[in-house]
Amino acid sequence: MNRLRNVLICCLAGLSFAQAQTEINAYKYLIVPTRFENFRQTNQYNTSTLTKYHLTQMGFPAVYDNKLPRDLRIDPCLGLMTAMVEEGNMFRSRIKFVFSDCEGKVVYETYHGESKSKDFAESYKEAIADALLGSMQGMTYSYDPPEDPQEEEVPAESAAPAEVVAEATAAEEAVQEEVSTAKEAGKDEVSAAETEVMEVEEQVVMAEENPQEEQWEASDMLYAQPIANGYQLVDSTPTVRMVLLNSSRPDNYIAMVDGVAKGTVYQEGETWWHEYIQDNVVFRVALNVKF
Repeated sequence: MNRLRNVLICCLAGLSFAQAQTEINAYKYLIVPTRFENFRQTNQYNTSTLTKYHLTQMGFPAVYDNKLPRDLRIDPCLGLMTAMVEEGNMFRSRIKFVFSDCEGKVVYETYHGESKSKDFAESYKEAIADALLGSMQGMTYSYDPPEDPQEEEVPAESAAPAEVVAEATAAEEAVQEEVSTAKEAGKDEVSAAETEVMEVEEQVVMAEENPQEEQWEASDMLYAQPIANGYQLVDSTPTVRMVLLNSSRPDNYIAMVDGVAKGTVYQEGETWWHEYIQDNVVFRVALNVKF
């Protein structure tokens, strides 16, 4: 009986391990904070360095949160955020790692890593290795992005409202068509500007120099109003123009426009920028935001 129980436990553990690997493979990056929430100092006791080291050694694409690749800055949902959870006491260090997506949903948790060393640096070193290697060593990472949700079939319930909206905006589309015709004469010049040398990076076409930049008019002053998990930007109407959701970095937010994720908003110097992809081209729009 005990032998059968052990076999069942091993089978369940194997299935859980395979499921965890599949879920992690759906993300392109594992983001390691340069300062875990538990600590006051950056990379205190080498916790960030050790975490990234072990993840990288096991074949996972770990990156620091202050050195994010461009595609991850534009689409934070490409990565999993790494958090260290401490459950130790004065006699031992006991930690685990939690990996969460851009919406805060937990995707994977490691087993607990422990150490009885009295030296803090040595204790964290042993506990980090115990948690990561004991849980994730043996996983074979291979990026397998999920299918684009835009390609999924639209449910029947949502089809009717979509048709109503289409009919209601028929006049507006007609006006837009006239504007497009009026701009046809300058089409060649615009096309020439957009056909500069581009490089392909993970199926996203990006400018080799700088993204195309736009500046909103001064009258487009946006006011940041705090909400539960970030801010909403409203104009003087007042109309909500954009929602900013918190990310792992203080001055970097996930931009939501009309309920859909659209790039990121971040501060560079004294300027706030909205960076996003449209028609496979990266755009940067300077925002006039008052917090």
